[in-house]
Amino acid sequence: MIDRVFQVLRQYWLHLAALGAAFCLGAVLVFGVLEADRIQARLANMFQDEPQRPDIVTAEWDKIETNLLTIERLDVSLGNVDGSATGGAIDEFAGYVLYASANGHLASLQLDSGSLTYSESRVPMDYDRVRTEVFADKIQFNQNWFRVHDLHVRSITATSAELYVSHHVFRPSDQTICNVVNRTRIDTGSGVLEFGSDWEEIFRLDVCVPLIDFEWQFNGHMSGGRMTEFDGEHVLLSVGEFGLANFLNTPELVQADSGNQLAKILKLNLETGDVSVFASGVRNPQGLMRDSQGRFWETEHAAQGGDELNLLREGADYGWPNVALGTEYGAPRTRFPRTPVQGGHDGYERPVYAFVPSIGIANIVPVPAGGAFSLWTGDFLVTSLVGETLYRLRPEGERIVYSEPIKLGMRLRDIIVLDNGSVAILTGNRSLVFIRDAGASSDEPDVFPVSGYDAIGPLEQKARGFVGDYSWGRDLFRGACSSCHRVDGETEVAPPLNGIIGRRIAGVDGYPYSDALENAGGRWNTSKLNDLIANPQSAYPGTSMPATALDKYERRAVVEYLAGLDE
Repeated sequence: MIDRVFQVLRQYWLHLAALGAAFCLGAVLVFGVLEADRIQARLANMFQDEPQRPDIVTAEWDKIETNLLTIERLDVSLGNVDGSATGGAIDEFAGYVLYASANGHLASLQLDSGSLTYSESRVPMDYDRVRTEVFADKIQFNQNWFRVHDLHVRSITATSAELYVSHHVFRPSDQTICNVVNRTRIDTGSGVLEFGSDWEEIFRLDVCVPLIDFEWQFNGHMSGGRMTEFDGEHVLLSVGEFGLANFLNTPELVQADSGNQLAKILKLNLETGDVSVFASGVRNPQGLMRDSQGRFWETEHAAQGGDELNLLREGADYGWPNVALGTEYGAPRTRFPRTPVQGGHDGYERPVYAFVPSIGIANIVPVPAGGAFSLWTGDFLVTSLVGETLYRLRPEGERIVYSEPIKLGMRLRDIIVLDNGSVAILTGNRSLVFIRDAGASSDEPDVFPVSGYDAIGPLEQKARGFVGDYSWGRDLFRGACSSCHRVDGETEVAPPLNGIIGRRIAGVDGYPYSDALENAGGRWNTSKLNDLIANPQSAYPGTSMPATALDKYERRAVVEYLAGLDE
């Protein structure tokens, strides 16, 4: 299989090259020799100089004006216990917001008292061991995308419930990664929420991703894993396509008739573990919900330029990888090879609504009747990652009348409607944003004290351990660059970055650089590359490279790592 895959990849690498410029962060993070000791000292000082956070932090509600309502937001830090990993999920039970971090730590925030507590129990994904023993020397593997996907609570009594967690696991027997659903018990009978330590696996994806076949390239951010209640015994479970179609060029593995569970919406029996295909043709499903009418909706990253909202119908095919409203990644825009008309969706179930340009769509919830947002009753709330915005959608029948953006200024990953009618959102900053209707909350306190941060400190320190024990630059390279750039001299999607120090700009023979870089002249040095990373369009107008999310310390760490690589 590996020979076939990479023969095709070599054939199309020129076509896919633009992906390296437009899709991957750090497309040319390569520049000049920096002093390793100075950088490490700055990194160490940066962490040592962080202000000490007290055990109790008081958060305040701030007003936001929207079209129909004045709302208020409040931000609560959950602590960074997962380092650079991205993912995680939230749910609610018995007055607690439950949180699973990307790397499987479990925590609860009691809404009455504001007590934030991390459990000794952890999601059974063996995260720490596989990170240090299995993934440590796999430069192409993006550890940040080995993650927890979602949480689902199934109540048993008023004080006990089953907690279902969807997440990745690594299978050492054949070097594959699978999506699984595990469950444990939670209980509040003692007066505090306790997570069980015994776990039972009830679902495992029937096709696990063979990392060796793809030289450890892993698109775990495209694996789905979202759950929503179907009925008393079943949930719908989304499964993504792991980048197998347009990134790894194996679309036959994710077709509706592929005979596997990839790129499908599944119906999972929580009692028996039996599973059936509910719908097919989804690419990167990020959200699932059931509305007040019993209809099921799905959000997905469909392609560049066309994030989708789909009304799910049993047995329907939503088109991926054969059609998409968006285009191939990169510039200039080109259609997908299998799409008859660029931006068309003929022959398959059409989206109800699409976001153009893409917003990095995430989860979706309905606003219930009788809740805290009376003027939003029946509306849908959609979170976005790239857009850093909460969108309020007004449905009428099976169409969306309008979309109102509510800018919150951070990546919004998961969202739930709490029993009290307010909304909780999990952000990419490892925080919770609470939203309430200001008019309906006039008698509520203006502040919310949160306690328990002293106990979180050791977990945060462990998460930062890679600065001393591992190469922080290498970790950042994995997260920002390794999906497209290799460091062994091979060119596939984008140019290799080893030996780049002092290399002529646009200096890899035969690679289709943008005109901006092709005509730049000169060689990369520290000043030029720092300018490029900080503001690509300002440094090289017309370049297709996007701005990166790396701050000045992170840029220096990546440069230090790359500077130590031989050509």
